[in-house]
Amino acid sequence: MRRKLLAAGLVSALAYHLSLPPGPAPWLAWLALLPLLGALEAWRPPGRQAGRWLALPFGMLLAFLSLRWLPAIVPAADVTLPGIMWPALLAFSLYLSLYPWIFVRALRALRERAGPGAWLLAAPIWLLLEWIRGSGVLAFSWLHLSQSQAGPGGYLAPASWIGGLGLGFLMVLVQAAAAAAFWGERPLRGFAARVAGSACLLLALLAVPSHREGEATLKVAAVQGNVSLDDKWEPRYRMENLRVMRELSQEAVAQGAELLVWPETAFPVNLLYDRQAEQALRRAAGDLGIEIVTGYQGLAPSGTGDYLYRNAAGLLSPNGALEGMYSKEHLLPFGEFIPWAGLLAPGLDINLGQSNFTPGRGIRVFQSRQVPLAVFICYEMGYAASVRDAAAAGARLLLNITNDGWFEHPIAMELHAALSPMRAAENGLPVLRCGNSGITLICDARGRVVGRLPANRREPLVREIRIPEQPSFYARHGAWSGSLLLAAYGLAALGALPRLRRRVSSES
Repeated sequence: MRRKLLAAGLVSALAYHLSLPPGPAPWLAWLALLPLLGALEAWRPPGRQAGRWLALPFGMLLAFLSLRWLPAIVPAADVTLPGIMWPALLAFSLYLSLYPWIFVRALRALRERAGPGAWLLAAPIWLLLEWIRGSGVLAFSWLHLSQSQAGPGGYLAPASWIGGLGLGFLMVLVQAAAAAAFWGERPLRGFAARVAGSACLLLALLAVPSHREGEATLKVAAVQGNVSLDDKWEPRYRMENLRVMRELSQEAVAQGAELLVWPETAFPVNLLYDRQAEQALRRAAGDLGIEIVTGYQGLAPSGTGDYLYRNAAGLLSPNGALEGMYSKEHLLPFGEFIPWAGLLAPGLDINLGQSNFTPGRGIRVFQSRQVPLAVFICYEMGYAASVRDAAAAGARLLLNITNDGWFEHPIAMELHAALSPMRAAENGLPVLRCGNSGITLICDARGRVVGRLPANRREPLVREIRIPEQPSFYARHGAWSGSLLLAAYGLAALGALPRLRRRVSSES
C-alpha cells in the first residue's frame, strides 16, 4: 500500500509541475490530481498513512521542483546570508506541503464520517486552502492549480466570471467527480459522472467574456532596460540608468507610443530628497513629451528623526510634473521585510540585505490623461483581491512593474510572469508587465499575451491595446458573489451526503 500511495503522489506532483509555466502541457492540470484522488477512492488508506505516504510526497516534490530556483538567487540581490537558501528551500517546501496534507487528511476524515459522497467536498476544501495560502504575510499564489492555465494553450476564460480560485474549484471538482466515477462505490458512479459532465458544461458556458469591450485604443510601451544589478544601485551609475531608459523611450515614442512604462526602481534614487536627480528625471519626461510611469525608491521622514524607505512608483506628466505616487503595499517577505521580526527576535535588528522597507497604504488609481490605471510592484500581482479592488475603483489598465534580475533560473521568471495573464483574464482588463531584465509582456483583456520580450534583452515593447468600457463580472462582483456561490454549493453538497449514503447502503 505504501509504495502505491507514494507512486500516486509523485505522479500527481510531476504532472502538476509540468502543467505550470514554463511547462509544456497546461492541459495536464486537468488530470494532475486524478492519481491522488483516485488513490483515496480506490484504496481508502487510513488518514495517517494517506497523509504520510500520499500527501507529503506530493507536496514536497511539487514544491521542490517548482522552487528549485531559490538557492540560485544571484549575489547582487544583496542577500547577505546565501548559506541559508538551501535550508530556506527545504523549510518553504515543508510549509507548502502542509496544504495537500491537510487536504488529504480532511477528505479521509470526512469519508469516515460523511460516507462515500465525501468527494463532493474536495473542491471546497481545496479552494479554502488555496485562499489561505494566497493570503496574509506569506501569501504565495504562484502554484495555484489555475495558474497552470496562464501559460500558452491554457483555458483562462472562466476566470472573468469566477476568478482564478473559482476556476481552480471547478478543475478540482471535475477531477474529484471523475475519480469517484472510476473508482468509487458502484451505486454512485453514475451520479459522479453526471457531476463531472455538469462541471465541464459550466466551464464551456463560462467561455463567454464577461467584460464590455470598448472602442478606445491606446499604444503603450514597456521599456526593458536590462540594467545589471551589479550596476543598478551604484551612485555613479544613476545618470546612466536614466540615459538608458531615455534612449529606449525615444525609440518607443518614434513607434507611436502614447504611454511609457519603466520597470521597478528604474530610477534607483530617493526621488524627493535628491533634487538634482529629480530635475534630471523631469527634464527627461519633458523632452520625451509623453506620460511616464516609473519605479523609484521612496523616502519619507518617520517623525522620529529617521527615514522610511518605500518601494514606489510615480506618474510623470508630459511636462515632467509628478502627478501621482504609489508605495508598494504588499512587501516581499524576507526580501523587503522580515515577518514577525519583533516576535521572533525582540530587540534584534534582522536584515537580510534589503529588509527595511515600509509598506504603503492601499491601492491607488492614477488618473492618467490616457486611461485610469493602477500600478502593482513585483510580488503584488499575486494578490488577486487587491487587483480586483483597483479594477472596481475605476482602473482600466493594470501595470505590473518588476525587477526579476535576481532570478537566474527561468522557472522563477516564468512563474512570476504568469500572474499577469491571470489578473488580466480575471478582471477583463489589459495588463502591461514591465521588467528591468524581463520577462516583459502585454496581455489583452482576455489574458492573451499580445507582446513579449524574453529576459536579458534591452529594448522597448510597443503594442496597441483596446481599453474596455467595463471590467469583468469578477471585478465588479467577485468580492461577494464567490462567497455566496461557495456557500450555496457547500450547503447543497452537505444536504446530498445523507442521501448518497442511504443509496449505497440500500444497494450493497
